[in-house]
Amino acid sequence: MTSNLSEKLLIIGAGSHVPYLMPTSQKITKILKEMYRLNTFSGTSYSPSTNEGYIKEKICRLAMQLSLVKRPDTGPSNAFEIESGTKLQEFLTSFCESGVYSVDSFLSNLSGEPDNEKRMIFSDLGKLSIAVIISFYEQQVPFGYQPDDWIELIINKYIKDDLEKFIKFCPSIITFNYDRFLERRLLMHLIRFHRKNDKEASAIIKQLPIVHVYGEIGDFDTWKPIDEKVFFGDAIRRIRVIGEDRSSSEMNRIKAKIKTYVEECSQIYFLGYGFDPLNNSVLVNGQTHDWRKNKHIISTSIGLKKADLEKIDKSFGSIIRIKDASVVEIDCMNLISEVAPLDKKHTRPIVTMIPR
Repeated sequence: MTSNLSEKLLIIGAGSHVPYLMPTSQKITKILKEMYRLNTFSGTSYSPSTNEGYIKEKICRLAMQLSLVKRPDTGPSNAFEIESGTKLQEFLTSFCESGVYSVDSFLSNLSGEPDNEKRMIFSDLGKLSIAVIISFYEQQVPFGYQPDDWIELIINKYIKDDLEKFIKFCPSIITFNYDRFLERRLLMHLIRFHRKNDKEASAIIKQLPIVHVYGEIGDFDTWKPIDEKVFFGDAIRRIRVIGEDRSSSEMNRIKAKIKTYVEECSQIYFLGYGFDPLNNSVLVNGQTHDWRKNKHIISTSIGLKKADLEKIDKSFGSIIRIKDASVVEIDCMNLISEVAPLDKKHTRPIVTMIPR
Protein backbone atom coordinates (compact mmCIF):
# COMPACT_ATOMS: atom_id res chain seq x y z
CA MET A 1 0.00 0.00 0.00
CA THR A 2 1.34 3.46 -0.89
CA SER A 3 0.80 6.77 0.83
CA ASN A 4 -1.48 8.01 -1.96
CA LEU A 5 -4.31 6.10 -0.28
CA SER A 6 -4.72 9.16 1.93
CA GLU A 7 -5.45 11.20 -1.21
CA LYS A 8 -8.62 9.20 -1.81
CA LEU A 9 -12.10 10.19 -0.69
CA LEU A 10 -14.82 7.54 -0.41
CA ILE A 11 -18.38 8.89 -0.53
CA ILE A 12 -20.68 6.13 0.66
CA GLY A 13 -24.40 5.79 -0.01
CA ALA A 14 -26.95 3.14 0.98
CA GLY A 15 -26.27 1.10 -2.15
CA SER A 16 -22.78 0.27 -0.89
CA HIS A 17 -24.23 -1.72 2.00
CA VAL A 18 -26.70 -3.72 -0.09
CA PRO A 19 -24.24 -6.67 -0.24
CA TYR A 20 -24.52 -6.78 3.55
CA LEU A 21 -28.34 -6.85 3.39
CA MET A 22 -28.61 -3.40 4.94
CA PRO A 23 -31.88 -1.68 3.96
CA THR A 24 -31.80 1.08 1.35
CA SER A 25 -34.22 4.00 1.49
CA GLN A 26 -36.46 2.08 -0.91
CA LYS A 27 -36.36 -0.98 1.34
CA ILE A 28 -37.27 1.07 4.41
CA THR A 29 -40.21 2.56 2.49
CA LYS A 30 -41.37 -0.93 1.51
CA ILE A 31 -41.24 -2.06 5.15
CA LEU A 32 -43.19 1.00 6.32
CA LYS A 33 -45.85 0.39 3.67
CA GLU A 34 -46.20 -3.21 4.79
CA MET A 35 -46.51 -2.00 8.39
CA TYR A 36 -49.20 0.40 7.20
CA ARG A 37 -51.09 -2.52 5.69
CA LEU A 38 -51.02 -4.28 9.09
CA ASN A 39 -53.59 -1.83 10.46
CA THR A 40 -55.61 -4.25 12.56
CA PHE A 41 -54.31 -4.42 16.09
CA SER A 42 -55.28 -5.25 19.63
CA GLY A 43 -53.12 -3.09 21.84
CA THR A 44 -49.68 -3.47 20.28
CA SER A 45 -50.24 -7.00 18.99
CA TYR A 46 -49.77 -7.32 15.23
CA SER A 47 -48.33 -10.26 13.29
CA PRO A 48 -45.06 -11.08 15.06
CA SER A 49 -44.60 -13.99 12.65
CA THR A 50 -43.54 -11.41 10.02
CA ASN A 51 -40.58 -9.05 10.23
CA GLU A 52 -42.86 -6.09 9.63
CA GLY A 53 -45.22 -7.16 12.39
CA TYR A 54 -42.34 -7.64 14.82
CA ILE A 55 -40.87 -4.24 13.93
CA LYS A 56 -44.23 -2.48 14.24
CA GLU A 57 -44.93 -4.02 17.62
CA LYS A 58 -41.47 -3.01 18.83
CA ILE A 59 -41.93 0.59 17.67
CA CYS A 60 -45.27 0.80 19.52
CA ARG A 61 -43.71 -0.53 22.71
CA LEU A 62 -40.73 1.85 22.49
CA ALA A 63 -43.02 4.81 21.76
CA MET A 64 -44.68 4.17 25.12
CA GLN A 65 -41.42 3.63 27.00
CA LEU A 66 -39.96 6.84 25.55
CA SER A 67 -43.18 8.81 26.19
CA LEU A 68 -43.44 9.79 22.52
CA VAL A 69 -47.18 9.23 22.91
CA LYS A 70 -49.27 10.66 25.75
CA ARG A 71 -50.83 8.19 28.17
CA PRO A 72 -54.65 8.60 28.10
CA ASP A 73 -56.21 9.76 31.36
CA THR A 74 -59.14 7.37 31.00
CA GLY A 75 -60.05 4.22 29.13
CA PRO A 76 -59.51 0.46 29.33
CA SER A 77 -56.41 -1.12 30.87
CA ASN A 78 -54.69 -1.25 27.49
CA ALA A 79 -55.63 2.32 26.53
CA PHE A 80 -51.95 3.37 26.37
CA GLU A 81 -51.12 0.50 24.00
CA ILE A 82 -54.08 1.38 21.79
CA GLU A 83 -53.08 5.06 21.74
CA SER A 84 -49.51 4.14 20.75
CA GLY A 85 -50.74 1.91 17.93
CA THR A 86 -53.17 4.60 16.77
CA LYS A 87 -50.50 7.31 16.60
CA LEU A 88 -48.10 5.04 14.74
CA GLN A 89 -50.85 4.14 12.28
CA GLU A 90 -51.60 7.84 11.78
CA PHE A 91 -47.93 8.47 10.98
CA LEU A 92 -47.78 5.53 8.56
CA THR A 93 -51.01 6.63 6.89
CA SER A 94 -49.74 10.17 6.42
CA PHE A 95 -46.42 8.97 5.02
CA CYS A 96 -47.88 6.40 2.64
CA GLU A 97 -50.62 8.74 1.39
CA SER A 98 -48.06 11.50 0.80
CA GLY A 99 -46.75 9.52 -2.16
CA VAL A 100 -43.10 10.50 -1.61
CA TYR A 101 -40.41 7.90 -2.22
CA SER A 102 -38.64 8.04 1.13
CA VAL A 103 -39.44 8.63 4.78
CA ASP A 104 -36.45 10.99 4.91
CA SER A 105 -38.14 13.29 2.38
CA PHE A 106 -41.42 13.08 4.28
CA LEU A 107 -39.79 13.95 7.61
CA SER A 108 -37.76 16.80 6.12
CA ASN A 109 -41.01 18.48 5.04
CA LEU A 110 -42.75 18.28 8.42
CA SER A 111 -41.95 21.93 9.12
CA GLY A 112 -45.03 22.75 7.07
CA GLU A 113 -47.33 20.72 9.34
CA PRO A 114 -49.58 23.25 11.17
CA ASP A 115 -50.35 20.90 14.06
CA ASN A 116 -47.34 21.28 16.37
CA GLU A 117 -48.11 18.12 18.37
CA LYS A 118 -48.50 16.03 15.24
CA ARG A 119 -45.28 17.49 13.81
CA MET A 120 -43.32 16.44 16.90
CA ILE A 121 -44.91 12.99 17.18
CA PHE A 122 -44.45 12.22 13.47
CA SER A 123 -40.81 13.34 13.58
CA ASP A 124 -40.04 11.15 16.60
CA LEU A 125 -41.99 8.14 15.30
CA GLY A 126 -40.33 8.45 11.89
CA LYS A 127 -36.82 8.53 13.32
CA LEU A 128 -37.65 5.75 15.75
CA SER A 129 -38.94 3.65 12.83
CA ILE A 130 -35.73 4.24 10.87
CA ALA A 131 -33.58 3.31 13.87
CA VAL A 132 -35.55 0.15 14.72
CA ILE A 133 -35.51 -1.06 11.10
CA ILE A 134 -31.77 -0.47 10.67
CA SER A 135 -30.95 -2.03 14.04
CA PHE A 136 -33.10 -5.05 13.16
CA TYR A 137 -31.12 -5.64 9.97
CA GLU A 138 -27.78 -4.98 11.66
CA GLN A 139 -28.53 -7.82 14.05
CA GLN A 140 -29.64 -10.15 11.24
CA VAL A 141 -26.42 -10.01 9.24
CA PRO A 142 -23.50 -12.23 10.32
CA PHE A 143 -20.09 -10.77 9.49
CA GLY A 144 -17.84 -12.34 6.89
CA TYR A 145 -20.13 -14.45 4.71
CA GLN A 146 -21.02 -11.98 1.95
CA PRO A 147 -19.78 -12.95 -1.54
CA ASP A 148 -19.18 -9.37 -2.78
CA ASP A 149 -17.57 -8.04 0.37
CA TRP A 150 -15.73 -4.86 -0.67
CA ILE A 151 -14.98 -4.01 2.96
CA GLU A 152 -13.26 -7.37 3.31
CA LEU A 153 -11.21 -6.52 0.21
CA ILE A 154 -10.03 -3.30 1.87
CA ILE A 155 -9.21 -5.21 5.06
CA ASN A 156 -7.12 -7.83 3.29
CA LYS A 157 -5.39 -5.57 0.79
CA TYR A 158 -4.71 -2.49 2.87
CA ILE A 159 -5.09 -3.22 6.60
CA LYS A 160 -4.22 -6.82 7.45
CA ASP A 161 -0.46 -6.68 6.81
CA ASP A 162 0.26 -3.12 7.92
CA LEU A 163 -2.29 -1.68 10.29
CA GLU A 164 -0.11 1.25 11.36
CA LYS A 165 0.37 2.41 7.77
CA PHE A 166 -3.36 2.22 7.10
CA ILE A 167 -4.08 4.29 10.20
CA LYS A 168 -1.59 6.90 9.00
CA PHE A 169 -2.72 6.96 5.37
CA CYS A 170 -6.40 6.00 5.66
CA PRO A 171 -8.66 7.42 2.93
CA SER A 172 -11.22 9.97 4.06
CA ILE A 173 -14.80 8.70 4.21
CA ILE A 174 -18.07 10.62 3.97
CA THR A 175 -21.07 8.39 4.57
CA PHE A 176 -24.75 9.23 4.15
CA ASN A 177 -25.79 6.02 5.94
CA TYR A 178 -27.31 5.78 9.41
CA ASP A 179 -25.94 2.28 10.06
CA ARG A 180 -22.56 1.53 11.64
CA PHE A 181 -21.71 -1.51 9.52
CA LEU A 182 -18.43 -0.20 8.06
CA GLU A 183 -17.00 0.83 11.42
CA ARG A 184 -18.17 -2.36 13.08
CA ARG A 185 -16.57 -4.49 10.34
CA LEU A 186 -13.24 -2.73 10.82
CA LEU A 187 -13.57 -2.96 14.61
CA MET A 188 -14.07 -6.72 14.54
CA HIS A 189 -11.03 -7.14 12.26
CA LEU A 190 -8.88 -5.31 14.80
CA ILE A 191 -10.24 -7.46 17.64
CA ARG A 192 -10.27 -10.86 15.94
CA PHE A 193 -7.09 -10.60 13.84
CA HIS A 194 -4.83 -7.95 15.40
CA ARG A 195 -5.84 -9.05 18.92
CA LYS A 196 -6.67 -5.55 20.08
CA ASN A 197 -8.89 -5.34 23.12
CA ASP A 198 -12.27 -3.63 22.75
CA LYS A 199 -11.05 -0.30 24.10
CA GLU A 200 -7.92 -0.22 21.91
CA ALA A 201 -9.83 -1.20 18.77
CA SER A 202 -12.56 1.35 19.39
CA ALA A 203 -10.00 4.13 19.89
CA ILE A 204 -8.33 3.31 16.57
CA ILE A 205 -11.61 3.40 14.63
CA LYS A 206 -12.63 6.68 16.25
CA GLN A 207 -9.46 8.37 15.01
CA LEU A 208 -10.12 7.43 11.37
CA PRO A 209 -11.40 10.26 9.13
CA ILE A 210 -15.04 9.10 8.89
CA VAL A 211 -18.00 11.48 9.02
CA HIS A 212 -21.69 10.53 9.08
CA VAL A 213 -23.47 13.41 7.38
CA TYR A 214 -26.89 12.65 8.87
CA GLY A 215 -25.75 10.95 12.05
CA GLU A 216 -25.94 7.29 12.97
CA ILE A 217 -28.29 5.23 15.09
CA GLY A 218 -25.68 4.66 17.80
CA ASP A 219 -22.02 4.17 18.61
CA PHE A 220 -20.42 1.41 16.54
CA ASP A 221 -18.96 -0.16 19.69
CA THR A 222 -22.43 -0.53 21.18
CA TRP A 223 -23.67 -2.92 18.53
CA LYS A 224 -26.52 -4.75 20.21
CA PRO A 225 -28.68 -2.50 22.39
CA ILE A 226 -28.41 -3.53 26.05
CA ASP A 227 -30.98 -1.03 27.25
CA GLU A 228 -33.32 -0.49 24.30
CA LYS A 229 -35.03 2.52 25.86
CA VAL A 230 -31.71 4.34 26.21
CA PHE A 231 -30.35 3.19 22.84
CA PHE A 232 -33.36 4.16 20.74
CA GLY A 233 -34.01 7.36 22.67
CA ASP A 234 -30.46 8.35 21.82
CA ALA A 235 -30.95 7.24 18.20
CA ILE A 236 -33.87 9.67 17.77
CA ARG A 237 -31.59 12.50 18.86
CA ARG A 238 -28.70 11.34 16.68
CA ILE A 239 -30.59 10.94 13.40
CA ARG A 240 -30.96 13.94 11.12
CA VAL A 241 -32.90 13.70 7.88
CA ILE A 242 -32.14 15.34 4.54
CA GLY A 243 -32.85 19.05 4.68
CA GLU A 244 -33.56 19.12 8.43
CA ASP A 245 -32.27 22.08 10.38
CA ARG A 246 -29.44 21.37 12.76
CA SER A 247 -27.59 23.40 15.32
CA SER A 248 -25.12 25.71 13.65
CA SER A 249 -22.18 24.28 15.60
CA GLU A 250 -22.97 20.71 14.57
CA MET A 251 -23.57 21.57 10.93
CA ASN A 252 -20.50 23.80 10.77
CA ARG A 253 -18.36 20.98 12.14
CA ILE A 254 -19.66 18.56 9.51
CA LYS A 255 -19.34 21.09 6.68
CA ALA A 256 -15.78 21.90 7.70
CA LYS A 257 -14.81 18.23 7.60
CA ILE A 258 -16.48 17.69 4.23
CA LYS A 259 -14.80 20.79 2.77
CA THR A 260 -11.40 19.63 3.99
CA TYR A 261 -11.87 16.08 2.73
CA VAL A 262 -12.92 17.29 -0.73
CA GLU A 263 -10.17 19.90 -0.98
CA GLU A 264 -7.37 17.57 0.05
CA CYS A 265 -8.26 14.54 -2.08
CA SER A 266 -7.09 13.84 -5.61
CA GLN A 267 -9.59 11.06 -6.30
CA ILE A 268 -13.25 10.73 -5.33
CA TYR A 269 -15.00 7.36 -5.27
CA PHE A 270 -18.81 7.37 -5.11
CA LEU A 271 -19.82 3.97 -3.72
CA GLY A 272 -23.52 3.08 -3.91
CA TYR A 273 -24.39 6.77 -3.96
CA GLY A 274 -27.71 7.88 -5.47
CA PHE A 275 -26.79 11.51 -6.31
CA ASP A 276 -29.77 13.03 -4.51
CA PRO A 277 -29.66 16.79 -5.25
CA LEU A 278 -29.82 17.73 -1.54
CA ASN A 279 -27.01 15.32 -0.72
CA ASN A 280 -25.02 16.68 -3.66
CA SER A 281 -25.40 20.19 -2.29
CA VAL A 282 -23.97 19.07 1.05
CA LEU A 283 -20.84 17.97 -0.81
CA VAL A 284 -20.32 20.90 -3.17
CA ASN A 285 -21.73 23.96 -1.35
CA GLY A 286 -18.88 25.93 0.14
CA GLN A 287 -16.35 24.55 -2.31
CA THR A 288 -14.46 26.87 -4.65
CA HIS A 289 -15.81 27.15 -8.20
CA ASP A 290 -12.88 25.10 -9.56
CA TRP A 291 -12.92 22.41 -6.86
CA ARG A 292 -13.08 19.65 -9.51
CA LYS A 293 -9.79 20.69 -11.10
CA ASN A 294 -7.25 17.85 -11.24
CA LYS A 295 -9.58 15.47 -9.41
CA HIS A 296 -10.41 12.04 -10.74
CA ILE A 297 -14.05 11.30 -9.91
CA ILE A 298 -15.46 7.83 -10.37
CA SER A 299 -18.70 6.12 -9.38
CA THR A 300 -20.44 2.79 -9.18
CA SER A 301 -23.32 2.50 -11.61
CA ILE A 302 -25.80 0.06 -10.09
CA GLY A 303 -29.26 1.61 -10.11
CA LEU A 304 -28.27 4.73 -12.05
CA LYS A 305 -30.07 5.48 -15.30
CA LYS A 306 -29.24 7.84 -18.15
CA ALA A 307 -31.75 10.33 -16.79
CA ASP A 308 -29.71 10.53 -13.60
CA LEU A 309 -26.86 12.10 -15.53
CA GLU A 310 -28.82 15.35 -15.78
CA LYS A 311 -29.03 15.84 -12.00
CA ILE A 312 -25.42 14.75 -11.63
CA ASP A 313 -24.38 17.39 -14.17
CA LYS A 314 -26.15 20.10 -12.17
CA SER A 315 -24.01 19.41 -9.12
CA PHE A 316 -20.75 18.12 -10.56
CA GLY A 317 -20.62 19.68 -14.03
CA SER A 318 -20.53 18.05 -17.44
CA ILE A 319 -17.62 15.78 -16.64
CA ILE A 320 -19.23 12.43 -17.46
CA ARG A 321 -17.57 9.95 -19.75
CA ILE A 322 -20.20 7.43 -20.84
CA LYS A 323 -18.91 3.97 -21.49
CA ASP A 324 -20.54 1.42 -23.73
CA ALA A 325 -23.86 0.65 -22.04
CA SER A 326 -23.42 -3.03 -22.88
CA VAL A 327 -20.55 -3.31 -20.42
CA VAL A 328 -21.37 -5.04 -17.14
CA GLU A 329 -22.54 -2.67 -14.42
CA ILE A 330 -19.95 -1.59 -11.90
CA ASP A 331 -20.55 -2.32 -8.22
CA CYS A 332 -18.34 -1.44 -5.25
CA MET A 333 -16.22 -4.57 -5.51
CA ASN A 334 -15.62 -4.13 -9.25
CA LEU A 335 -14.80 -0.48 -8.83
CA ILE A 336 -12.13 -0.68 -6.13
CA SER A 337 -10.64 -4.01 -7.20
CA GLU A 338 -10.53 -3.75 -11.00
CA VAL A 339 -11.76 -0.47 -12.50
CA ALA A 340 -9.85 1.89 -10.20
CA PRO A 341 -7.92 0.17 -7.37
CA LEU A 342 -7.49 2.42 -4.37
CA ASP A 343 -3.69 2.11 -4.35
CA LYS A 344 -3.32 3.22 -7.97
CA LYS A 345 -3.08 6.81 -9.11
CA HIS A 346 -5.61 7.88 -11.76
CA THR A 347 -4.96 11.14 -13.51
CA ARG A 348 -7.89 11.81 -15.82
CA PRO A 349 -10.33 14.27 -14.17
CA ILE A 350 -13.50 12.46 -15.23
CA VAL A 351 -16.48 10.67 -13.81
CA THR A 352 -16.69 7.12 -15.09
CA MET A 353 -19.98 5.27 -14.91
CA ILE A 354 -22.19 3.03 -16.98
CA PRO A 355 -25.73 4.43 -17.08
CA ARG A 356 -28.62 2.05 -17.51
